[in-house]
Amino acid sequence: MDSPLVIITGAGASVNLGREGKKLPQMGGWAAHLCKSLDAYKDVLGLRVDMTGEEFESKVGAFLRCSRSLADCKSYVQLGVPNPSSDSVHQYEQWFQQAELACGWIEGALFESLHELFGLDQIDAFAAKTAYERLLGILQPVES
Repeated sequence: MDSPLVIITGAGASVNLGREGKKLPQMGGWAAHLCKSLDAYKDVLGLRVDMTGEEFESKVGAFLRCSRSLADCKSYVQLGVPNPSSDSVHQYEQWFQQAELACGWIEGALFESLHELFGLDQIDAFAAKTAYERLLGILQPVES
């Protein structure tokens, strides 16, 4: 029976797979790249050009969880106001609309930079095939 195999590369495992000998950035490099494109939002997310990969992953993960939760939280906006029938609910609804727009823009910038730095046009297909074939060969169970 075949068993599924999941390979997770990290900690620089794919750095040497860039085209024409160019190294792919690690997470810290991605953070520095995003800091340029996110402008003021980098501070909101807590991103810095000198952060570690672990810090970057933690900050981006927290943002993505927040972004995904906005729609659910918006349904309960009245829980956060002293008088749920007051006009202040409208102010909170406006806040949620603005937050959703900002999150959408930030997610777009994240995905754009992901493809810009790590997309197929940045990868040396032959180097990737060679590296992962060798790894899969090592990990394949021995038939008896």
